[in-house]
Amino acid sequence: MNRCLTAIVLGLAASSALAADDNGVWNAGLAASFGEYSFDSAQLDDSSAGFKLFTGYRVNQWLGLEGAYHNFGDFDEDLDPPNPGGSATADIDGFSGSVLLYAPIESDSFEAYGKAGYYFFDQEVVVDDTVAASNSPDGILLGAGGRLFISEQFAIRGEADWFDIDDGSLWALNVGFEYRFGRPARDVAPAGDTD
Repeated sequence: MNRCLTAIVLGLAASSALAADDNGVWNAGLAASFGEYSFDSAQLDDSSAGFKLFTGYRVNQWLGLEGAYHNFGDFDEDLDPPNPGGSATADIDGFSGSVLLYAPIESDSFEAYGKAGYYFFDQEVVVDDTVAASNSPDGILLGAGGRLFISEQFAIRGEADWFDIDDGSLWALNVGFEYRFGRPARDVAPAGDTD
């Protein structure tokens, strides 16, 4: 399943360079990702910085599809006293696919959206530079965000994501840039154009 999602994301990225569909718009972008990860057992509760690569397709005025690669960086343990076995770090990365629903905002420079999807991550726990455990969590993701258009092709994007992790909580705040290919679906003919 992880390989299937990887193929979808890579396919979207390759197709975006060729797209110029008047009925929609492809996009691709990069964001800094600031994560917060905690276990219910309180063994780990840490913030980190990573990045997110994303690409997608705006189907129409209300609906979009998106695939993303997430790299959250390293989350360190928070034990008092420290684990006698050594210092532990959790490393998480992987892919997600989402459906975006856009809010009915009358603006040419800003739009807001909510989203829901599914993620497939790889997680490793490293103790003193040695991999002590690894697993592949997957589950539901929910999020919301907005775009501020600085030109027809470029937008500044900010969003928050929540990932349904077993026995824990993973949040991410993403801030970055987006490039849009083709003509935006929201564009309409100028007032007074009768053609």
